[in-house]
Amino acid sequence: MQRVRATPLSLCIALLLLPPLARAGDAPAYLFGWGGLGTGPGRFDHPYDIVLDGEGYVYVSDQWNNRVQKFTTDGTYVSQWGGFGSADGQLFHPVGMALSPAGELYVAEAQNHRVSVFTTGGAFLRRWGERGSLAGQFGHPIGVCLDASGFVYVADASNARVQKFTPGGTFVAAWGGPGITHPYGVVADPAGNILVADYYGGPLSRYTSAGGFLGFFGAAGSGPGELFSPHGMEFDPFGNLFVVDTGNDRVQQFYPSGAFLTMWGSDGSAPGQFAVPTDVATDPEAHVYVADWDNSRIQVFGYLPTPVRPAAWGSLKARYRR
Repeated sequence: MQRVRATPLSLCIALLLLPPLARAGDAPAYLFGWGGLGTGPGRFDHPYDIVLDGEGYVYVSDQWNNRVQKFTTDGTYVSQWGGFGSADGQLFHPVGMALSPAGELYVAEAQNHRVSVFTTGGAFLRRWGERGSLAGQFGHPIGVCLDASGFVYVADASNARVQKFTPGGTFVAAWGGPGITHPYGVVADPAGNILVADYYGGPLSRYTSAGGFLGFFGAAGSGPGELFSPHGMEFDPFGNLFVVDTGNDRVQQFYPSGAFLTMWGSDGSAPGQFAVPTDVATDPEAHVYVADWDNSRIQVFGYLPTPVRPAAWGSLKARYRR
């Protein structure tokens, strides 16, 4: 997940509104959750990804229901779109998502082997890709992100590579390399480099936007700061990185240097526990939204007692957007 960098004024406002940086070992408290297994509005069948926009709305890729659902920050259902199929506007296992500053929602469809683009109201705009291993083709695309220049990066899982496109879907480049065997997550860091989370890996791998390997981030394992089958990632306004440590059923947070900051979660279905979590998102008030995939729910954590209402987001809408 990636958001456009803040203007100096909006970032100063964010620094005033956000609580102090957590100390190592501090973890956000469970606030509330919503969802549960089902097909009706507001229910989920394995929610995979979460995107927040600058207006205070939350978008969830409801993978096995083959749709995207839209909510307010307190979990109130707003709308949905998609439906099983391969025609324009239909979806087949939507997974990773990214939102551009222009309000275009990019959705990776794992089983249609393509990327579809919608407005935040659900209107279909365009799509590209098909099954294959040539440039611009996909083998189960999972993660998707945008960088500050608007380029789109897709974790092409079965082809063991990352592909780079223009916003319109024109192929630019592709690369594999260390730490890329079955990539599930991609995110652009504040410097414009691309971090890749691999389903079979532990540490994250970091590349330039042109595909040059820069090194690893984190380590493999189950201890603090170690990762097992990481999926979704997101940077907060301070450059700290949240990583969904899927194989360990928890979320971890790291300093920009890669040093461990905090973690929370364990295997289970009680509040604050996870069953195969897949994605994480943050809002301007330091709330953390987690897609709890196998529990078919969204959970919200934070250092503040309640989530903000959409009206409170106005002054920060230019800050960080997917």
